Amino acid sequence: MLPSPAILKTIIKVGGGVFSGMFFSSVFSSNDTTTDDNEPPTQISSSQEINVSAMATTMATTNHLTGAVDLAPGRSLLPNESKLQEACAATHVISDLDPSLYSKAICTHSGSFHCDEALAIGLLKLLPKWRDYPVIRTRSTPIHNMCEMVVDVGGTHDHANCRYDHHQKKFNAEFQDITLGKETGFTTKLSSAGLVYKYYGKEILNEVRLACGAPEEDAAMLEKIWKKIYAGFIEHVDGIDNGIDFFEGGTPNYLVSTTLSSRVGDLNPEWDQESGDIVLNTLFKEAMMLTQKEFLEKVKREYTNLKARSIVREAIVNGNVKDGKEEIDGQILVFSQVCPWEDHLFELETEHDIVGQYKYMVFPDGKGGGNIRAVPVAYKSFTSRKALPKPWRGLRDQELSDLTGIDGCVFTHNAGFCGANTTFEGAMAMTRMAVQFQEE
Repeated sequence: MLPSPAILKTIIKVGGGVFSGMFFSSVFSSNDTTTDDNEPPTQISSSQEINVSAMATTMATTNHLTGAVDLAPGRSLLPNESKLQEACAATHVISDLDPSLYSKAICTHSGSFHCDEALAIGLLKLLPKWRDYPVIRTRSTPIHNMCEMVVDVGGTHDHANCRYDHHQKKFNAEFQDITLGKETGFTTKLSSAGLVYKYYGKEILNEVRLACGAPEEDAAMLEKIWKKIYAGFIEHVDGIDNGIDFFEGGTPNYLVSTTLSSRVGDLNPEWDQESGDIVLNTLFKEAMMLTQKEFLEKVKREYTNLKARSIVREAIVNGNVKDGKEEIDGQILVFSQVCPWEDHLFELETEHDIVGQYKYMVFPDGKGGGNIRAVPVAYKSFTSRKALPKPWRGLRDQELSDLTGIDGCVFTHNAGFCGANTTFEGAMAMTRMAVQFQEE
């Protein structure tokens, strides 16, 4: 019979919702045979292991590090975790260590944890240099001083000595110290995650590229990928940890509550649950795994999206449909297949000196029909350069066909950013009509 849960019951979402379930953390000695759930938790010494089970997943058995206290042992990978996460999964997260081993350790603060230091260490664990280093969680300044790498604690930002804290007042002194750099265009003050990514990000991305077998030509896009990953993944962690609002003035129209930072924050014990070092060290390991996993998924998507650039370029170079209506069709970008297109389009428009030319794009739906998308005013914006006509919005099927005079209409979205037709020709006819339509 399983030992009774002695520390906490909390919901863990590993990998942004891919795996979720009740996570039981049971602390017991090797000869514990307690079966009464009403019995108080077993008192353990700091040298005893914490035994973690996530549903039916079997955790790896690991030995103690010499002198370790509050050991969060290594574990096996969950089915939805990447092979690149093996080093992170095997990491020992501890509160103390034999002083002779501090010179080969990564240190961060103890207590409640946050997304930035979990991500920072998760990133470091992707580099050969830091893969086998244990993680020490402590507020002890003497221990900070002995560790080779110190993240999010210690009051020092010193890249030459591997010190990456951002809480000290003097951190605000130099612009390039607190952002990704003037030349990048980013102005958000960095957290420990941003600092690690600033200095090690390109090396990390190259390690991931090589491990995933990406083609060598992708190496030339490293600078671009480095900035895109920062903008699309790291920067919001920096902003949240530094208390920077994601909007200016007034109040937000809705609450954004499912950020990576919030998912990591939710891994901390509830206020009325046990929150000693053993519990927090174990859950911090899960935070490292979660942030690292989502980072790897983002990088994979970015490298995969690179392949779509040639499709977007081809659509631009081919000049779309040539049927005597260039003044109309010149505003419609026609793709041969579905692909990620937004960021490539904005970059290629600049490259070809045609910024703002395209109002709509049309692509086949794979079933003989066509889909329409209004081009946004900026990457990821919800505002379109020219939304589909207001009278069409919210209409479907025959009602929409009757209004437009075009057979096969399927729908137009209420916000006017997309629509569809049962034939590709019908989708093109709808799009040409939308280009010419003048709102009253």
